[in-house]
Amino acid sequence: MLKTLRKSFVFGAFTLLGIAGLFAKELTLHSVRPGYSKGSKTDVISLYVFFETPVVIPAAAVNFHCGDQKTSNPWHIVLYDTTGKPQILDGNIAKACAIQDTFASDGLVTLSLARAVSDYSRIEVTYSGGNAPSATLKKGVKNTTPIFQATHSRDGADVYISGAVTPAVGAGPSYAIDSSLKYTLRQWGENALLSSGSVKTDDRPTADPNSFTWSVGYKRTGHRHFTAQWNFAGMELDKRANAMNYVSAPKLLVTADHLFKSRRGSGENTYLVPRVLVGIDVVLGLEFGDNLKNQYSIANRAPNQGYGAFLRGVPSATAYLAIPHALWLKSINWTTAYTARIPATDEIFLETRLGTKSPVPMLTSNARHYLLDDLQFMFTDFAGFEIKHQYGSLPPTFTFVNHKVSIGLVVQFKQGRVHD
Repeated sequence: MLKTLRKSFVFGAFTLLGIAGLFAKELTLHSVRPGYSKGSKTDVISLYVFFETPVVIPAAAVNFHCGDQKTSNPWHIVLYDTTGKPQILDGNIAKACAIQDTFASDGLVTLSLARAVSDYSRIEVTYSGGNAPSATLKKGVKNTTPIFQATHSRDGADVYISGAVTPAVGAGPSYAIDSSLKYTLRQWGENALLSSGSVKTDDRPTADPNSFTWSVGYKRTGHRHFTAQWNFAGMELDKRANAMNYVSAPKLLVTADHLFKSRRGSGENTYLVPRVLVGIDVVLGLEFGDNLKNQYSIANRAPNQGYGAFLRGVPSATAYLAIPHALWLKSINWTTAYTARIPATDEIFLETRLGTKSPVPMLTSNARHYLLDDLQFMFTDFAGFEIKHQYGSLPPTFTFVNHKVSIGLVVQFKQGRVHD
């Protein structure tokens, strides 16, 4: 197992670090959305400005009169009335605020106006730092908060859809789907009620991996580097529902990342641009529940009755590296994720390495490992192709995957923040 991990890490590291010297694009404002006065649909009292992410400058660099920060105003607003006559509104900016913990990922700055404006054909907003990016709000053109946002990995995506083909020697290729969905049902402050589901299977009768899951849970996000989550109700099953588990899973996520930056410009026009994002996520978790159904007969139990309660320790770690605007691509992303499931009692395990036509069922309490290497070449924020390597097994049947390599298309994104 350690040998496999070393090979995967070295392969991924050398592939991506070899092109890590490419520089990113400059600062960009990609949209402006109006915020209206209470009870009005025409009087603009605030402007929601979005930087292209990830944002390398700190929130303090874009803030103005936000809390105790009495900085100089880095924002410029020019309003053009219906006749095209310009009017400078810098003095009408009461404050500009970005949230430090989320600014790098969502790029949102809220400009609050001292007086509402309504008689305009367009409003131009410019940030004076860096390369002075600007964006325009046009009246009659609906500007909305981005519904979807880019993400650098499957773990960070709320929607992940991957269709892949796996070449085979002496046989036709197999076609696989690997997808996951997370949706926030309700959010209040730092608390969220969420649902999720995932599918990992292929078109063969003896699919590997062969895992379907769904869950409903609670998440607490009170700190940038720590997240507590409990998927309190969920199911694990295979594609024919021959094995089925009820499962509850509390976990603690600890994350650390660093964005390397490059300096551009000279003198007073010097600014930073993103170059390489690296990070690691470590999860300490448990999975417990009941094996409700199993296609394999267990001693002293009726057929398909299952083997009862189970408990697993589930430590995992994910390392990732993202290079924005590399070559002609939007980004190149590399992820290596390792998960160990350590059963406290015997659970089913389908062994595929014995040369038999069908997997051989075993009932053991041995640790079950799963390793995923994923190299993505993203054409846009949301779509690209990927090369994926898998090794190990997943619940509920733990069908063993022996170094499976696949190539396919991927679509991934996360929910955008909505501001009313």
